[in-house]
Amino acid sequence: MNYFNGITDLEKAKLQYRKLAKKLHPDKGGTVVESQKMRDEYKTLLLRIQYNFNVNITSVDLLLHSSFVPFSSILLQ
Repeated sequence: MNYFNGITDLEKAKLQYRKLAKKLHPDKGGTVVESQKMRDEYKTLLLRIQYNFNVNITSVDLLLHSSFVPFSSILLQ
């Protein structure tokens, strides 16, 4: 990724997108091609951030559920 190097946070990604959109927009002196490349990269980054968030949530769920002991099983002992 050229436009979003080192960005892994959603808020930072949004700020960088806005900054680049103003700079690369064809009406502001940028080109359609560069603007589209940046938008495509932004979409890819958002998908990566969403995937990492979902993986982390799944990991926490697995950890919580693996240590979960139903109350009924405690009563039966």
